[in-house]
Amino acid sequence: MGKVGSGAVSRELAVLLARALDMKKADHVEVLDLRDLSILADYFVLGAGFARIQIQALADAAVEEAKKAGFQCKSVEGYEDSGWILLDFGDVIAHLMTEESRDYYRLERLWGDAPRENWKIERGDTEGL
Repeated sequence: MGKVGSGAVSRELAVLLARALDMKKADHVEVLDLRDLSILADYFVLGAGFARIQIQALADAAVEEAKKAGFQCKSVEGYEDSGWILLDFGDVIAHLMTEESRDYYRLERLWGDAPRENWKIERGDTEGL
């Protein structure tokens, strides 16, 4: 597996995380392309769940799928006591929130200029599954 830091590999990881969240029934999964807007990260992956326990399960699934593909999560914040879990993979950051937190913080609005990546599986596309 390539090193996160190249645009193609960062996109691959972002799509993998979005698909993993979708498979675990996350709501409102989006991938924001921040490459031309921020030095924080190349991509944000956003997903929501109905309760803290669901976003913890989403976080566990995302980290596990990334690990299977050869990516390592550098840091996890908010796992134990928050409605917002942040998974830091370096150039890709996943934000998993309860619906309440997502409505309050509105990251999609904050990063409204960021293009949305198409991460959904196209018919016949099983690569990475």
